[in-house]
Amino acid sequence: MRNSLVRLCLLTVLFAALPAILPAANESAVPKRVPRPPLYDATKEVTLEGTVESLITTPAPGKMLGGHLMVATATGSVDGQIGEFVLHGSHPFTATPGEKVKITGVMATIHGQQAFLVRTIETPEGTVEVRDAHGFFVFPGAHPPVSRTSSGISTQGGAR
Repeated sequence: MRNSLVRLCLLTVLFAALPAILPAANESAVPKRVPRPPLYDATKEVTLEGTVESLITTPAPGKMLGGHLMVATATGSVDGQIGEFVLHGSHPFTATPGEKVKITGVMATIHGQQAFLVRTIETPEGTVEVRDAHGFFVFPGAHPPVSRTSSGISTQGGAR
């Protein structure tokens, strides 16, 4: 009888202490999330001018996914990451080696690799929007293609 009473007291103490023990154990197991800044910071956006070296539609193993526009600038070669969407759709982006371009975007390090996250590509034929102002890819057909007239004014449709 005495053994049963001792066991009952131990079980009661254990169950009473259990809610206090479990939260402490869970806190150490939960990883702490550290906020990191977004990859695309519009305040650090720059425009680079140069000539197209190549347009890579299938990246080499170990490279970031998506298309890459290699541009020769005055300071060296830049790997412009343009993603997949701009290469598909009704008006896919194409570039010819030696063609003059202006690319606007942000330099970033992704998985230890430096890349220029391209937001817009300006060519003699017009401007192509790759990402929006927040750095998210623009889907094909989301916006009509921007073209330039001889006066330099962009036209996106007529009066309504």
